[in-house]
Amino acid sequence: MKIINKEQFGDFVSSGRKVIQFSANWCGPCRVLTKTIENIETDKVEFAKVDIDGSRDLAVEFNIRAVPVVILFEDGKESKRFIGNKSQNDILQFIK
Repeated sequence: MKIINKEQFGDFVSSGRKVIQFSANWCGPCRVLTKTIENIETDKVEFAKVDIDGSRDLAVEFNIRAVPVVILFEDGKESKRFIGNKSQNDILQFIK
């Protein structure tokens, strides 16, 4: 999964449907969720990940208090989010 930082974030989410996973390298559930997302084949959204330790300013901006958090952006605006690990089917329903 593509990893983005603050400098890349605005351009990445500015158009279309983008799903951002806020996570950390030390987070076990984050690693499991990353593998689940990487197994999803869809052209409905584009996925990327933000490391909260490397991009603390984004974590603060989006009020990330626990990880993993997944946010769906539509044309640059937050549409919805979930916290914690989810199944592949749950994620597919989330991005519908």
